[in-house]
Amino acid sequence: MSGTKTRVALLGSLAALAVAGCAPAPKQAQHTSEIGCKPSGDTALVGNWLGQRTQPGVAGSFQVWMHLQPNGTMTYAERLQRKGKPPQSLRETGCWQRDADTNQLVLRTLKSNGAWVEANDPIYVNRYPFTVPGAGQLQLGKGQSAFSLKRMPNDYRLPF
Repeated sequence: MSGTKTRVALLGSLAALAVAGCAPAPKQAQHTSEIGCKPSGDTALVGNWLGQRTQPGVAGSFQVWMHLQPNGTMTYAERLQRKGKPPQSLRETGCWQRDADTNQLVLRTLKSNGAWVEANDPIYVNRYPFTVPGAGQLQLGKGQSAFSLKRMPNDYRLPF
């Protein structure tokens, strides 16, 4: 390569780097530790809830425990129990709210099994249509995926 071609290539590369340096930085995803929970205002859902559900294709049943607090924070735990095998568990913490437009309970996981999750990953936002069929009862989901929960004392926790 001649000296002129080398200089042109070098100057072109430097110009491209200078222009790229002027471009706005891509927006960084919000870390889940920066997300604040807001009070839901729906006191009918506040409390400790315990239920059991099954899932097609999964042997055994899930025990489900939710603690929905008035400040908008939640703890959610599931324990899979299968005959002849040790139970497997999942524990998540985050925020909850009632979507008044769709009448859905929205659970947003911020930590799963103690580790921060990716804020923009939709797998960590769960929406459940719900009904309150009676005092101390909560029905989540519809159709075959629906399951019932009952209100438990405030100090109840799912045993691990």
